[in-house]
Order: sequence, then structure tokens, then C-alpha cells
Amino acid sequence: MLGKFPDDRVIAYHLDAVRGLSHAKAPARYIVECFDGYADRFDEHLVKALEYDVPTKCHTLLAALNGSFRSALDLGCGTGLFGPFLETLSDRRAGVDLSPRMLDKAKARGSYHELFECEAVDFLEASDRQFDLIVALDVLVYIGDLQPLTSVVSARLAPNGIFAISFERGDGETYKLQPTGRFAHSFAYIERLAAGAFDVIANLETSQRLEANAPVPGHIVVLRRKP
Repeated sequence: MLGKFPDDRVIAYHLDAVRGLSHAKAPARYIVECFDGYADRFDEHLVKALEYDVPTKCHTLLAALNGSFRSALDLGCGTGLFGPFLETLSDRRAGVDLSPRMLDKAKARGSYHELFECEAVDFLEASDRQFDLIVALDVLVYIGDLQPLTSVVSARLAPNGIFAISFERGDGETYKLQPTGRFAHSFAYIERLAAGAFDVIANLETSQRLEANAPVPGHIVVLRRKP
């Protein structure tokens, strides 16, 4: 099939995943093509068909901190599923995503003060702003090597700021690109990356979504940046 469509990054990336080839992260072009085409049915399919409820569970963990955040950043915000939850947690909210069609949906939801079409690490590296809360839900599944992300997040978080993430659980010491095209990470890998800059203050083991009608095991982890 790739021979007929040599420039199709969605096909090429999924072939690499099936072949077990290594990637540090999903190509930006793959993300844009995949989610621009998915935007119109994203919420309906993800929430209802795949039983995705990570935003609700993450909100419960963050609300238990009994604090209000002045500024929040939603990395890989997509259609803004976590936006309404952020409204209850923060005074000012920004979202970042690579897909313009997904950002159109997030804008229509009305939960964000600012939206940026950009890759997460690129946005944070180019910014000099500090945030009290940064969330990345269902985003790490498209990034294998998390060191660049955790490093720049720690630089952009205020002291004692919160970084909330979700990821699919993987075996081994680091991460692996799965045949689904999504990365799985071991919790030990997350702990090693967090050490030094963050404290792990919550770790919820829970299903991330359904895959072939079976729950996908994973984690929602809340990290606090050390002063």
C-alpha cells in the first residue's frame, strides 16, 4: 500500500510500528494527518466507543489537591475534552495541539483563553512563560523518549507547580512503540525521569481506553515540581 501512497505518513508510521522499528516519537506530519481526519468524530468515538474517561479521573486527582491554579496549560489538548475540567481548576487556560482541525473543535468548546498550533516541546522551548499546572493526557502515547518533554516542563512550571500525565503501561525499562502506533512506557521510566525535578504525589493505575474491546492498562500520574 505504501508503494501506491509513498508520501502517506500515516501508512508509513503504522508499518514501522508493526515491523517493530524504533522511533523517539511519532512524526508531526503523521499526527496532523491522523487527527485532522479524526476531528469530526473524535469525541463520539473516543468517549463512547472506546470508553475513554481519563479526563474525569485526572480531574478527581487534581481536585483532591484542594488548590486553585492561576495558569494552566493543556498539552495536546485535542478537541478540548479536558477544558471544562480545567475551568473548575484554573483562572486562565491555554491549549496546544498540532492538529488545526482539533483546535477548531477546542475553540468552539470555549474553555480556553488561548490556543496554539504547535508541537508540545517546541512550544515550551519557545516560551518564557511559567504555568502552575501543565497536563498531558493521552499525549505521551505519541512520544517515546520523554526526556526532552520532562526537562522543558520542569523549566516552565512554577515552583511547586503540577504536571499531570497519562500513559499506557509498558514492560521493560523505558518505552516501546506498539503495533497500534502508540507508545507504552514503564512506570519505572517515569520515576527515573521525574527524579530530581519532581515528586510523585499520585499514581492511579487504570484503563486508558478500550483496544479490540479490551481495557488498555495504564497510569495517571501527578507530579509536583520541587521548589
